[in-house]
Amino acid sequence: MATIPIEERVTRLEANYAHLATKADLQELKASLTRWAAGLLIACLVSALSAAGAAIVTLIVQLTN
Repeated sequence: MATIPIEERVTRLEANYAHLATKADLQELKASLTRWAAGLLIACLVSALSAAGAAIVTLIVQLTN
């Protein structure tokens, strides 16, 4: 196997840097995922509380009749 000169290896590596994520890209992604997770958590809590509230109301109605 032939040895590739270091200059050529570095040139090949640097040519591929354009499609890699930057630190700013990763920070933006983290912030976006955090917002999505918080929104999903709130939606799940609201849904669970609504279901629990409906179950309690149903139980009260059945017990009073």
